[in-house]
Amino acid sequence: MIQIVLALGGAALCLLVVPTGVHARYLRETPADIVAMRGMPVALAVCLVGILLLRFAPVADADTLPPATVPAPRPSRWAVVGVFVVFIFATVPVGFQIASAIVVRIGHAGWVNSINTVGVILALLFLRYVFRQRELRRWSVVTSLVLIAAVYAYFFTVLEVPVKRIHFMEYSFLSYLVYRALRPHSAPPRIYLWCVLAAMLVGTGEEALSIPLARRFGAVSDVIWDTSAGVLGTLVLKYVLLKR
Repeated sequence: MIQIVLALGGAALCLLVVPTGVHARYLRETPADIVAMRGMPVALAVCLVGILLLRFAPVADADTLPPATVPAPRPSRWAVVGVFVVFIFATVPVGFQIASAIVVRIGHAGWVNSINTVGVILALLFLRYVFRQRELRRWSVVTSLVLIAAVYAYFFTVLEVPVKRIHFMEYSFLSYLVYRALRPHSAPPRIYLWCVLAAMLVGTGEEALSIPLARRFGAVSDVIWDTSAGVLGTLVLKYVLLKR
């Protein structure tokens, strides 16, 4: 369980740099407060509908391998997951300072535009990767891409805090890393649910680490955002990359 060890190491690193005398800050949110947030009803719908699609949708033959062809476990893939989780946790204590320094240099508008530009570049690179594969040049893949891309674009619009847009990309990528580590030792649809659960658990851990830090706070709504990002990333896997 190398990923667990690395994740705990990242959590310990964060706790070591917690300023002394800082009071824990948990943002108390009622269900009504959460639902009233801009974009949150859509995020909740994505989580619910996405999990249902991942749980009950038919499983394509390409998603599984016959038992005789299942390779041995690859610890290196779990090491990548663990390193990525450590990276997420390690940025918690310094994220505000880094973002503030960038805003001082290029301004808030420049910071937002930079994140949006990175998102667009990653999206274009992904589209290039998808459509270079002939087996993915299908209307079902195009339809899935358009729908998922529209949801991503919507969330980038409603997430007014720039760092949350970065988190959204991070947690979508996390779902891919977890899928890559689990496959083919966990079969669909269970593997998809593990990907979503990983996003939710890591998001919860990040919020827990944020509580005692200066200028940070923990919030249930942020866990929902992270989970919805994980759901979207997993939907991309199921309905785009694996749609053979």
